[in-house]
Amino acid sequence: MWALFGVSTQDNEREWDLRRRELLKDAMVLAHYIHQRAVEIYGYPGESFSLKAITPREREALSWSAEGKSFQDIATIMRISAETVKAHLDSARFKLGALTRTHAVVKAIRAGIVR
Repeated sequence: MWALFGVSTQDNEREWDLRRRELLKDAMVLAHYIHQRAVEIYGYPGESFSLKAITPREREALSWSAEGKSFQDIATIMRISAETVKAHLDSARFKLGALTRTHAVVKAIRAGIVR
């Protein structure tokens, strides 16, 4: 998760250079505290998911993908089309809050859904 913390001032450039050095440590502590509180209140996006939401076929597709199998290899093993494999992986990706299919496999491994 990323956050952006900004500070603005009416000081001129020279005044701000002097004050910035004085305030930098406090601003960093404040930014960290605000970010930490936001995470405590709202959590990390995509990190709250139910393992029950992942179907057995999605789990199987994730497992084969974790083994390095191609879409076509997985399709042959699961006796479905490559497009259906992609659909299972994309559905799992969405449910896991992952950015890519590879990210979904990593999140599934971390969550213990696949080995």
